[in-house]
Amino acid sequence: MVYKHATAAKKRSLSATDRAGLLEALASDNMFWRLHAQRLLVERGQKDVVPQLVALVRNKTVDEVGTNGGAFHALWTLQGLGETTNPASEGYKAAVEALKHPAAGVRKAAIMVLPKTPAAADAIVGAGALQDQDLHTRLRRRPAIAEMPSSPGDWTGALCGREETGELR
Repeated sequence: MVYKHATAAKKRSLSATDRAGLLEALASDNMFWRLHAQRLLVERGQKDVVPQLVALVRNKTVDEVGTNGGAFHALWTLQGLGETTNPASEGYKAAVEALKHPAAGVRKAAIMVLPKTPAAADAIVGAGALQDQDLHTRLRRRPAIAEMPSSPGDWTGALCGREETGELR
């Protein structure tokens, strides 16, 4: 079954040597092309695309269903390139900023790509992920924080369900 009035999809030929084509495909509205571009960018292992990936993550636009596939896959590509582990890196900073992205899927991905460190846990809590309106994002934040080492910050009550009021939810 095919919708007869759909606009024709752009035909692509992805190559690990075509950096611009991979970045364009990563921002495509078609998940098939985004996934393949992400895989090729990670497999090529070159960090020359990091500034463009960070720019995709920082793009706050959302489509008609509230998603931003380019930002989502850019986060996972940054993680695959090892750019979300160092708090001084632009990839890490972009992931922390993405905790407040308008697209829930991007917020959830940001939680998942951040390293399991006290600083990342503090960033997740500080961004308000514990009170996120999207249930999938809220569901992902508890296991993410539970996997992280303890922090000098006072977020352990939030992990147990005691948010700002100190009551269980």
